[in-house]
Amino acid sequence: MAKGIKRIKWTGQGIVKKDSSIPNKKVVIAPDQHVFFEVDQWYDGTPETDKKKEYNLDFSGS
Repeated sequence: MAKGIKRIKWTGQGIVKKDSSIPNKKVVIAPDQHVFFEVDQWYDGTPETDKKKEYNLDFSGS
């Protein structure tokens, strides 16, 4: 059974390029900045202890 983060959502902090992004597929952000997300959905098998942990996701590259 799957567990962990199923979907994240943008918190509104940071600049997202809406004209280049595709909802639920791809997000394009302005360069040299931090953009913040939060967990929107968890897989059903995720323990409550995992849901209380702090997660840092680093997406980089071209």
